[in-house]
Amino acid sequence: MVELQSDIFVIPTLNDNSIIYSPLRGSAFYASPEATNIVKEYIENGSITEKSKGTTVSSYLHKLSQIEVGEPQKEGIHSNSSDAMFILSQICNLACSYCYAQNSRSNEILSIEKIKVVVDSVCANAKNKNVSFSFIGGGEPLATWDIFKWSLNHIKKTTEERGLSRNIRLTTNGTLLNKKRILFLKENKVAISISFEILPEIQNGQRAFPDRNTSSFEKVHNNIKMLFSYGLAPRIRSTITNKNVNLMPQMVEFVIKNYPEINYLHFEPVTDINENNDDFYKTYIESFIKAKQISREHGIYLTNSIMRSFKRIHTRFCNGEFCITPNADIVSCHRISSDKENFFELFKYGKVTIGIKINHQAINDILEISERKSKWCSSCFAKWHCAGGCTMYRTISTEKEQLSYCTFVKNTLTSVLEEKLT
Repeated sequence: MVELQSDIFVIPTLNDNSIIYSPLRGSAFYASPEATNIVKEYIENGSITEKSKGTTVSSYLHKLSQIEVGEPQKEGIHSNSSDAMFILSQICNLACSYCYAQNSRSNEILSIEKIKVVVDSVCANAKNKNVSFSFIGGGEPLATWDIFKWSLNHIKKTTEERGLSRNIRLTTNGTLLNKKRILFLKENKVAISISFEILPEIQNGQRAFPDRNTSSFEKVHNNIKMLFSYGLAPRIRSTITNKNVNLMPQMVEFVIKNYPEINYLHFEPVTDINENNDDFYKTYIESFIKAKQISREHGIYLTNSIMRSFKRIHTRFCNGEFCITPNADIVSCHRISSDKENFFELFKYGKVTIGIKINHQAINDILEISERKSKWCSSCFAKWHCAGGCTMYRTISTEKEQLSYCTFVKNTLTSVLEEKLT
């Protein structure tokens, strides 16, 4: 059992009060300066002084101490789990300004033979009679439509033969949809997420076609409307950069006006060591909070990876993925999916051949890196939520950049706590 003394934190706010937070007990309350001092004494000494006994804050601390909790359990990489992630190719028809894969693309396409091996293996090892398959970028999944279609047909056939339920997710840039493809996605109950910047000038600027003669906004906009006409409402995931960091409220308002069927938005700050500084993160939080207030009023769920992590208590930011690259390598992070990436060998732990070949030492090495924490983590109230942050980002960034991100995480979670306490 984790003692309350090591599971209670004082979080300063912009006014005189503090937030007292116990992450493993899922509890928080505001404290006046006097009450805050009593909590600080408790943290330092492990007990409440005679003078402070009988106060409201001492009663709160006593109630918290009665909640029995244990430390989060560690989980392994999903190498033998009931889900898999496919990057069918790194072929893409857009030239996104912030694309993490643009300098490491290959012309490889994942073969149906390798896809069959993975699908059959996942279904054979299914837990709770349920399997999940995701098709994501690195390229555009629908650029290899025939391979994608074959994959879904084989998943359907295999799961039905084994009596399994299935979840299939597709992340697409939305430009290659048409009536025939939409009907196929609907028939197979595919959950669709569209990477889309929402505002025309931002979409056409950041997610442009290479020749820039065609409006990518118009293409995606029309395809979203077509999805609606067939009863499908995709989720939208937008990347927030310096160009649109102040525009998140307008983005939500645009969705409300033009896409009323959509009720899920994900606004993720770009992973760019040149942009992700303190000023960017500060502006992001201010703009995101305004956007969230608008979205809440209209029944739209707005989130990002940090907000989602608030709902979880874990020892690692990510437990690692079972992600199959176009070259049939197995990697723990879909963002490091090409042998042209600097840290590819660090994240690779297997290969699909005539079977699933796993390098267990590589798994141990990845987990060891994931478990490493910075010198700021031990005394941080967010340590069970961010759990040290994304392993990939920690690998590619400097200590200064990591500290900026760390401050961003803490400020974001503080805003979440303030929202819940109002």
